[in-house]
Amino acid sequence: VGPPGTGKTMLCAAMAKLALRKKRVVVYVSGADDDGASFHKIHHALNVVANAGYPVLLIVEEIDVYLRKDDKARILNVLDGLESPNNPRGALLLATTNYPEVIDERIAKRPGRMDRILVIPPIQDEILAQMMLEHYMGPQWQPEHISVVPQLVGQTGAFVREVALHARMLAAHNHQRIVTLDTLRQSIGSLSNQMNTGDDLMPRRQIGFGRAPGGNGFGDIDPLTRTPFIEGETNDD
Repeated sequence: VGPPGTGKTMLCAAMAKLALRKKRVVVYVSGADDDGASFHKIHHALNVVANAGYPVLLIVEEIDVYLRKDDKARILNVLDGLESPNNPRGALLLATTNYPEVIDERIAKRPGRMDRILVIPPIQDEILAQMMLEHYMGPQWQPEHISVVPQLVGQTGAFVREVALHARMLAAHNHQRIVTLDTLRQSIGSLSNQMNTGDDLMPRRQIGFGRAPGGNGFGDIDPLTRTPFIEGETNDD
């Protein structure tokens, strides 16, 4: 459980690699395909797990999208094992969500349905923030960069990664051989503004044939005659 960018998918990938190294079967369920997120997909995956005959790790990302109102009762039955037999070799379900409040208490708080709920928060302290910044800056890390570390507390790991990448791109664009402190601060400011503006990040442009004040939606050219637009003229003819 955690906000986007805290590393839930990365953790799932690491668990899958570990399971494969230990000769376990890994089943991954995704809603990002033509079938979308459906109860049938979860049910089928659990049947595969039950009949595998081997220890299995089942990964379901964004489990909240499968918990539609009409499917919750069936999901509960499946998790209780009423509709799918148990795998005698053992099975582990690993699920992620950005929205824990969507998950029904009958699933989240009943023993046996979800044995552990692990919260993956944003960066909590400056020590971790510095470690992550040094990691993503790589050879471009400079001791002076430590002064921006307090600004990274409360952000996600994905934010730190993008800050480092953007700073290195800015340095390359400016023909700098190193990422200066000013460049790193510029990167943090730019990405912070993007996050704060949200939908306002995309410029709103007038769409259609209406004339905006001082123009006609096509600059200074009349779209019908291909001639310079003169204020007061129309093309009603």
